[in-house]
Amino acid sequence: MKFLAEEGAKTKSGNGGYTDYGKYAGAKLDAMAAAAIGRFLAVCGLAAERCLRNRCARDGTSYLGIIYNQSAVSIRSGLTWYYRAFGVRGILAAGANCLLGRPREINAYPPGIRNPVRLRVRTTDEVVYRDTLLQPQYAFELPFSPETIVDAGANIGTASIYFTLRYPAAKVIAIEPEASNFALLTRNVQPYPAITAVHAALWNRDGEIAVSEPDPTTGAFGKWGFVTHAGPGVKVRAISMPTLKKEMQLPSVDLLKIDIEGAEKELFEACDWIDGIRCLMIESHDRLKPGCSEAVNRVTQGFSRSQRGEITLYLREL
Repeated sequence: MKFLAEEGAKTKSGNGGYTDYGKYAGAKLDAMAAAAIGRFLAVCGLAAERCLRNRCARDGTSYLGIIYNQSAVSIRSGLTWYYRAFGVRGILAAGANCLLGRPREINAYPPGIRNPVRLRVRTTDEVVYRDTLLQPQYAFELPFSPETIVDAGANIGTASIYFTLRYPAAKVIAIEPEASNFALLTRNVQPYPAITAVHAALWNRDGEIAVSEPDPTTGAFGKWGFVTHAGPGVKVRAISMPTLKKEMQLPSVDLLKIDIEGAEKELFEACDWIDGIRCLMIESHDRLKPGCSEAVNRVTQGFSRSQRGEITLYLREL
């Protein structure tokens, strides 16, 4: 665990520019604190490492599970990320969760954001948090300020929080079909009156749709990998875009963000509503369901296209 002391020595401002876990009262995380945590984890020794490896392998849903199953270098990288993102208390939370099963959640305080963001420990929530609030993948420069935003596949609400903070005049609709994600979403967005949470799946028709665990053979995993589909599974409301616009009183949608794990194929194959969309930010999942990008591209002929990581921006050409 020597790397913890190294990270502490390099981190003069407390946590490398990221947030610490909990309200740390502004205390600096110095080399002595990092070394102390290193000694704490070292006491656990091989038993802690074995516990980490076994539990992560069993649950198959943990971001750190993927890291720990790679190599000693990956273990170092994973714990370094925890330290930088959540501080010393984050390291303690991750270790305690692995050994004892608790705490199950941590409160993160992104820079410049007053309200905490609740994350489930050792799950893909941590990656979602990083990609939406610490290193925001939706930070495209738009030629306008959206007034109506639909976040389809809102997960735990971090993208919706990003949008409402960046565009404070906008009305944001956060749609999430999976029950545990939606429960955490509602808690995370509660301080933001401009965000309306909807427990449903955006689909090509109204009715019901099934939600299932991710299929690991496709590369899907974690709390972000739940899929919606016809057939057996936990049932949830399916809502079409025309119905959503009607119920939410949206004459048009300025920004439609979509991250729905392959369901974009069905959504855009029956798409008679695209004229009411000003721009799309979408992560396509051809690796899960071939034809997703083709379905989107077919109905966005009048849009320019740009890329930021895994996110494609389609901007209507005027």
